[in-house]
Amino acid sequence: MKRLKCLALNLVLVAGCSLQPPEPSYGGVKLSEWLNYGHYQDNGSFVWSVGAQEAILGLGTNALPWLEGELKVPDEKDVFTNNSGAERHRKALLAIQLIQSQMASDTLRKK
Repeated sequence: MKRLKCLALNLVLVAGCSLQPPEPSYGGVKLSEWLNYGHYQDNGSFVWSVGAQEAILGLGTNALPWLEGELKVPDEKDVFTNNSGAERHRKALLAIQLIQSQMASDTLRKK
């Protein structure tokens, strides 16, 4: 019985660790890398590089589950990119907005 409980606990832990969807990639580059290709303009608006915009739109709605998962990541500094959690959240939101605007544009063109 004790062994069964340990097995059940391990299964729950493994399932919990895999709740974040796998990170999509475009052109062999992970989406998290593409999110680093952009800059803020003097007026505070964010502009994606041409490559990043192409990658985000190319992934389209397939990127949304991973981007949503990024919004749930704790507000900690990423040691690899040196981005704060808040910046990672902001870029995930900006990518979601870009995908949504493209979807809206596509919908209007179809009418």
